[in-house]
Formats: sequence, structure tokens, C-alpha cells
Amino acid sequence: MPRTTVPRDIERLKAVGFGVHTKRSCKYKYYLEDSNVELPELKLLIDAVESSKFITEKKNWLQMEKLLMLTSEISAVKLKRNLYTSG
Repeated sequence: MPRTTVPRDIERLKAVGFGVHTKRSCKYKYYLEDSNVELPELKLLIDAVESSKFITEKKNWLQMEKLLMLTSEISAVKLKRNLYTSG
């Protein structure tokens, strides 16, 4: 992979509106600055999905994983609370 591929892709993401932050240390590191969905909003949505009685356990897990993809890995760990209700 050429050395210019990643920086060029990052510039394209910035051009279409993604807030990509670049941190330079011994290597370049990139991350998305802000999400459209805030952490308390994600917590509320996950709680609603997990406490729903009409969503199966499998669908519950799939929906929760999709919601967790909207945040960082560290925040996702904090949001996993396993509130699935059966019956």
C-alpha cells in the first residue's frame, strides 16, 4: 500500500464532513472526533431495546451491537449492561 493512501482517504472523509482528528507521535493516529449521537442518548436507546418484552434475545443482541457501533470501544464497554428481560 502506498504511503499516501491513508492520508488521501482521510482528506476525502474530511471533505465530505467527517470530523477526523490526526494525532502525530512516532506514527500517525486518526480518530473520529464527534458522533451525531451522544452517550446518554445511546444509553437510553440501548435500555429501551433491552427492556422491550416483544424483541427476542437474538434481535436484542443484534440491535444492541448496531447501537454500540455508534461510539468508541471504551464507551461501548460502559454501555453493555445486560438488561434483557424474558417472557
